[in-house]
Amino acid sequence: MKRWILLLLFITNMFGSDFNIELTNETLMFNTTIKHYIQDNNSVGLRGDYLYYDNENRSNYFNIGAEVEGKLEFYNSKFSIFMDYSHIKNSSALPIGFGFLFPQNKKFVNVEVGYAPKVLSFDEADKFFKAKIELGIVPIKKVHLILGYRVITFKKNYQSNLYLGAGFSF
Repeated sequence: MKRWILLLLFITNMFGSDFNIELTNETLMFNTTIKHYIQDNNSVGLRGDYLYYDNENRSNYFNIGAEVEGKLEFYNSKFSIFMDYSHIKNSSALPIGFGFLFPQNKKFVNVEVGYAPKVLSFDEADKFFKAKIELGIVPIKKVHLILGYRVITFKKNYQSNLYLGAGFSF
């Protein structure tokens, strides 16, 4: 596990990106987004999540995908579209989704929703749904603190938790 964390930190340091750690009483999630900015603060990028579950009855979750993010004209907000590959033991899916980021001064709201119907779900999964909402503050430049709520569902509810997180940007 230490190697994976060091690899994520190395990769995120090489490119313009974000790295977050999110905690609940049973889980530890690492996520990163590696972005390439095109023009006018628009970007394309790769994204990944790894959720470690401290529970013998649950398998760990990982997610890897691509996203396109564009700036919207109102309130300096951003809109993104993504496609991921999501997996837990015996269940996989290719969700398609969207996200909104609403920054205001040193605060922000981030919303993301992804869905895969039966045709994009594999193994034992008959569908997939993922959603999160995050409220955050930026206490110092390039560092943010997050309070969020996340739902991940394959055939049944895999995880639904309130979490605390911290992250930094390069």
